[in-house]
Amino acid sequence: MDGTVKVPPRGAATTGPEGTARVGSNRGAPRAATLGHLPPGRMLLDEYQVEETLHPHETERPGIFRCTGPEGEVVVKVAATQGPPDLALWRQLPSLQHVSVLRTHEVVERDGLFYEVQEFCAGGTMADLPVPMAQRPQWIEQKFVPSMNAGLRYLHERGIIHRDIKPANIYIRLSPSGRQAVIGDFDISSVLQGDQTSRSTDRADATWRYSAPETLPMYQVRSGRATATVSRTADYYSLGLTIIELLLGTTGLPGDQVELFRFYTTGQTVALPKGPERLVVLLSGLLILDRELRWGGDEVDRWYRNANTPEDLQRIEQGRRRGFGAAAQDAVRFGSDEAYDLVGLAEAMSRNPDAAKRDLMRGRLFGWIYQLDNNLGRKIEDDCERLRNDPDAALFRTILHCDPARPFALPNGTQAATPIEWVRRAAQGGQSPLATADAPLARFADWLELKATPETGLAAKIREIGKTDARTRFEEAAYAIDSRLPYPATYPLERALAQGKPQGPRTPEEIVLGIMGSPADWASGASAVA
Repeated sequence: MDGTVKVPPRGAATTGPEGTARVGSNRGAPRAATLGHLPPGRMLLDEYQVEETLHPHETERPGIFRCTGPEGEVVVKVAATQGPPDLALWRQLPSLQHVSVLRTHEVVERDGLFYEVQEFCAGGTMADLPVPMAQRPQWIEQKFVPSMNAGLRYLHERGIIHRDIKPANIYIRLSPSGRQAVIGDFDISSVLQGDQTSRSTDRADATWRYSAPETLPMYQVRSGRATATVSRTADYYSLGLTIIELLLGTTGLPGDQVELFRFYTTGQTVALPKGPERLVVLLSGLLILDRELRWGGDEVDRWYRNANTPEDLQRIEQGRRRGFGAAAQDAVRFGSDEAYDLVGLAEAMSRNPDAAKRDLMRGRLFGWIYQLDNNLGRKIEDDCERLRNDPDAALFRTILHCDPARPFALPNGTQAATPIEWVRRAAQGGQSPLATADAPLARFADWLELKATPETGLAAKIREIGKTDARTRFEEAAYAIDSRLPYPATYPLERALAQGKPQGPRTPEEIVLGIMGSPADWASGASAVA
């Protein structure tokens, strides 16, 4: 083959005629033209006849062509001109021979283009499966999981981290014994050297919604340096997300890496299917956010044999507590409580308010928060500076910044997830503790402003009401939330008449009689119109 280099034995140095790059180095390779869409009958590498163009060859996407050649029906894949392969891995592909790994017959470099001749899988990919097939839990448990685990363990033993496990990269090989899932597409894979268990990478290629948290480019190591980290268990996290997509049709995760990083650092977790129970256990292990606790090949093998140890299951529980950040940075500790993400920090601070206020107002938490979310860290630092004389308010706002989904906790020991719930809960047990206190209304306004679905207009109204007569501010706040509420006896007659509420008692006499009774009675009446 003129102008062609087939991969020699590892360590050999080969040069070819003009137009051929030195194998083992991408430097000096000429800029090749793209092949585009090839018509049937076109020959590739002199011996592979194109039958169909599955994807045209482009500068940023590889060309994929179904061909016939000496091996029979094959796929010839041509690397994108702006994305040459990692030659240290590329040259290994023909030596990968495992029943759960896509077979590569040969790799060839010609005229600046990199060709892979692969087996053709007539079943397509897992992304092509019809929904009924994809949603069969029994097939996933008995066929898919053991095949994927065997393939990943084979690759990992050779230091290869796939980095892009997803339905579109898992092919279906058809045979007389049925369908078999095999792992393919090593375009962005990494190779660990020696006894490495993980490595940093500057490559920003991945399908983010299937990626483990630590592989995101914004991930930070303990030194504070942002760097993606790839390890063997990263592939198992992607496998877990792939299983969820096969079961539910979607992972439910954002595809944008910034949104995804925010998803993880705010303590959110992937929603698991409701069953089957065995698969839920497997997914709970695969989707542990902390890569140091996450299940890998040994744990998956034990799961398949119904032989998981108590330690395996304990790691799932530890993972729930530790969250995303354990592998990236040290925990924040308040007493016996540890926090590894923002939601965990909010809970730990709420349980240890005195210690939290001390560390927060002395600036000890800012660096930790900045590592997880730079913008949020700036907001919290600004709040603490503005409220330096009110550490209770600063702590309350910090807790909400870290966990916007947190319900509002009232002084009487109840909680409210919505403003109307706040009205009911606040009046439980007789005269509301909010009626004569300034701070609770201010805290409630903070909650309205910072909760997951902010109500800034209502928050501003509540702040103004907090400056009014202590004897009536609770009722005014309630009416600001819902003007349909009936009047309590404690509400002044002249103010009720002046405001002209559309519902409630219809005459001044009814107001005077105090038909609704105490605030507790009034709250139960309010529930009827919520």
